[in-house]
Amino acid sequence: MVGSIWRTSHRWVQTFLWTSFVLTLTASQSTEEPTNTASLSPARSESPAETGNLTSALLIAASIAPELAAGNFSNPIPLPTDAPQYDDLKLLAAIYPPLPQVNGTPNIEALVDVPAPSESAKTKRQSVTRVMIVGDSMTHCNEGDYTWRYRISQWFQSQNIAVDFVGPYQGTAQPDEPAPPSPPPLYGSTVAQEPLHVSGGYAADFDSSHFAVSGRAAAVVQYVIQEVSSQYPADLMLIMLGFNDLGWFYSDDDGLISNMNSLINNARRSNPNMKFVIGTVPHRTFIGGRQDLVINTDSYNRMLKAEAPGWSTQTSPVVVAPVREEYDCGPQYPTDCPAAYDGLHPNELGEYQIARAYSRALVSALGIGSSPLTVPGSIPARPLPVPSNLQMAPSPLGLTATWDKVYGAYQYDVEYVLNGGAIYNFSPGAVRSNRWDTKWPQDGWIYEIRVRASAGNRKGGWTGWISGTASPKTASGPENVHVSSSGNSLVVTWSPATGAYADSAFLYNIIYWDMDSPCSFLLGAAFQGSSAQINDVTPGHRYLIAIETWNSAGGGFPFVAKNIIVGGGTPGAPQNLQMVTADGAHMYVTWDSVPGAAGYIIWRRSLLEAGSTLARGSPNNGALGCEDVYFQFPGTWNYEYAVSAYNGDNEGNLGTPKDGPNAVAGASIPMCPADATPVCFGGGAAPGTDPIDPSDPVPPGTGGGGNGGTPTPAPDPTCVGASCQTCSGSLCQGCTGSCAGCSGSGCNGCTGKSFCGC
Repeated sequence: MVGSIWRTSHRWVQTFLWTSFVLTLTASQSTEEPTNTASLSPARSESPAETGNLTSALLIAASIAPELAAGNFSNPIPLPTDAPQYDDLKLLAAIYPPLPQVNGTPNIEALVDVPAPSESAKTKRQSVTRVMIVGDSMTHCNEGDYTWRYRISQWFQSQNIAVDFVGPYQGTAQPDEPAPPSPPPLYGSTVAQEPLHVSGGYAADFDSSHFAVSGRAAAVVQYVIQEVSSQYPADLMLIMLGFNDLGWFYSDDDGLISNMNSLINNARRSNPNMKFVIGTVPHRTFIGGRQDLVINTDSYNRMLKAEAPGWSTQTSPVVVAPVREEYDCGPQYPTDCPAAYDGLHPNELGEYQIARAYSRALVSALGIGSSPLTVPGSIPARPLPVPSNLQMAPSPLGLTATWDKVYGAYQYDVEYVLNGGAIYNFSPGAVRSNRWDTKWPQDGWIYEIRVRASAGNRKGGWTGWISGTASPKTASGPENVHVSSSGNSLVVTWSPATGAYADSAFLYNIIYWDMDSPCSFLLGAAFQGSSAQINDVTPGHRYLIAIETWNSAGGGFPFVAKNIIVGGGTPGAPQNLQMVTADGAHMYVTWDSVPGAAGYIIWRRSLLEAGSTLARGSPNNGALGCEDVYFQFPGTWNYEYAVSAYNGDNEGNLGTPKDGPNAVAGASIPMCPADATPVCFGGGAAPGTDPIDPSDPVPPGTGGGGNGGTPTPAPDPTCVGASCQTCSGSLCQGCTGSCAGCSGSGCNGCTGKSFCGC
């Protein structure tokens, strides 16, 4: 499944076509029967699997993998307000860590690599119904989850139905092992695809074999399901896929229907008698700006119910499980919903509800079992004890804290007190293993921390506080940093870092953030040497840029460069300089904002020194014409001030200089507002959803379904207008008019909004 942040573009999808890889993969698909000849499945068809745009699907899967890993995870960095370049670094620190950017050809064989079955797996329990559960993270789940797979297993037992769960994987997604931070991969290097996280702990007495992997989409699974179901023969397949297809823009509702149909047909080639239960796609809590997800989910579910019966054959029925109808989540909930721990993925209640949906379909549509699962009225809470053995010690990174692993924790929340300040809890830092390291510390900073186990919105208790004083062995940022742009690229140069511990520096990580794009990720591009070109940035957008030096100890305190508007020129001179002070030390300064300015510099000269000239101050990366100026001793009236604007290395002329103001006792001195950053998605109202149909699934009809055809659905009473504007797919049978060249009642074969919406 996905995290809470979405993107609509995938760099690798736009850049690479892997024709040779696709041909190799297609040719390598097995056409041989499993070596065990005792299988109850008849010989599968020798016809090739249905294919579509496998390249595109795999590229999307590879491109979103880092974003899936980053979803619902943050590790904001605590900084004291007197830290160097605090106003800029606090923006980066709040959305840390960055996603490493690589432009090399991704190595994604792990996405479609299926482990061969063991000899014992080939021969076990051949006299029972073999069940393969196919899904994504809502089915795969994390270490410590019961999973709905376990709940459906309990239901089979309660119905006295002997089953053997089959598939290449047994575990849940295991948590990360504690380790120091690793250097980021070089920009332009080949992506190192991590092994699948499928070894997480599980109940010892549960036959947990499955084919569910976090992040999977039907767009990808359709191409590997024939091989998987051939190596791990099944009589019954329970499928819960589709959210990632719609959520991560693999396809729209029509494309998902097509991919699901191909998945069924390809799986059937390993066993023409296999039974299928496909779950409707559940809704999640609403994400502002993703009205499309709500609309497409409802549309797909309507099409699935209408078209899936037509995918049946006489010996291989296809029925629909009411997952969306049972799962208590959706856009009607603003944040948390009863069924999920993060607005999407199932908690203890949600696991039961999904299992109940499949049991309803098995009983009413396939005649398997006599009564569906009943969701208990009381479900025990997830145990998340207080972490034990919390310790902190000096390390090359400054300080490192460790504690004993809490089984069932997805991650750990860490709260801070830094240099005796307030508790840093605007967003508790989260770490994915039982280890925490200081990030960007300065020598002598004092950290106090406490830790609790976390599993989404389920939290354990806090530990007590422990403290330590940092003495990092990291290197400072580079010097003489210059920033410019060329086309849609950022060009950054620098001089190597100097000073303490710089002798072991080997890499510079450029951290950059598009300040004009809602929901943009913090990105990172690592380079060796002293120059960099970062491609595929957006012309006209303002970027905040910082550079970390990595040495043998790790990443050091970064240097923040001047902001840049990509493709912009040299800004003009700021005018209308205004200043006010109450005490002569702190001054509120404003000026008219300059179009095309990415930041400003306040210049100052002493009126007490003959022949003095204006000296430049530190860059102010804010786009607003405002700055709070401090420590103006012996008083603002003893200085002359002026302002210039810049865009990266392009600096404009000075505005008209002006003498500093006299103090006005009791004057109200405002503070500059925070620099405007885009609101994630900008909101918008959540659309309504289709009403829940309480009726049970029914067996496949005979209206063409026996031969695998598509039965004619009943007209959809919600269709309106001659062009079927609110219809989709075969539901357009209820409309009249012409669509994109198709004419006659029902549009004569036109399907989907792309045709019926014309």
